[in-house]
Amino acid sequence: MTFQIGRWTNRLRAGAVGAAMLAAATAGAAHAQDYGTFPGYTLKVKLIGGNQYDPLYTRIAEWEKLTGAKVQVLSSKNGFDLDKELKADLAAGAVNWCAGWDHTSFMAQYGELYADLLPLVPKAVLDSYVQRTLQSAMIDGKLMLLPWHTDVSNMYYVKSLFADAGNQAKYKAKYGKDLAPPETIEDFKNQIMFFANPPNRYGTMFPGKEEGLTGRFYELLTTYGGQLFDKDWKPAFNSEAGVKALEFFRDIYQAKAVPAGTINYL
Repeated sequence: MTFQIGRWTNRLRAGAVGAAMLAAATAGAAHAQDYGTFPGYTLKVKLIGGNQYDPLYTRIAEWEKLTGAKVQVLSSKNGFDLDKELKADLAAGAVNWCAGWDHTSFMAQYGELYADLLPLVPKAVLDSYVQRTLQSAMIDGKLMLLPWHTDVSNMYYVKSLFADAGNQAKYKAKYGKDLAPPETIEDFKNQIMFFANPPNRYGTMFPGKEEGLTGRFYELLTTYGGQLFDKDWKPAFNSEAGVKALEFFRDIYQAKAVPAGTINYL
């Protein structure tokens, strides 16, 4: 999750430095920064929106006070809709904004849209990042964005379900092994269907369309030993591993272990 900076005019670049500093400040960098002064300048931005992001933007007023500039929020949408809007801006030749949000899974298609942040962001700020996280935001030596965080898929489970003696006995009888948090992808799949009791309880959740589903498919594909592309960047996902990954989603959906509306979730 990032701010990125447009490269359209020299005047934009001056304001872009301020936007980069704003991004670094909101990311929690521990350095006291001189953000510069930009009296009379309006920084036009496009931001990801939502309950988990909106509180961050209350800090924009701090940056405005420090710099004398103003921030005009042109868009505040979920990441998928915002990505579509950026494509529409480019197609219409209507890129009239200075800084915006994007994601490492989208950024490769915008190589000519954004300025390289390496010469714009002070070294002290760049050094404050986990460097592998920062490297994930680089393409061909160009820093495309300033990461706010790194996405990691976490698994949470309800301990009481695993501690229930009845569940333990039924699981052992059905699968021939003790009921415990999953250690393999097959354990996970089995437990999704074992614990499901629709419509009162579902075994898991996942986004069922577009980029959200692609990301989950990618995770499962690699879990089963596959890959999206080979070393020559030719598609390689039509494989035994790819079939297993698709069957994972199909099987738990057909078992009604996830809600019927899953196919519409993004």
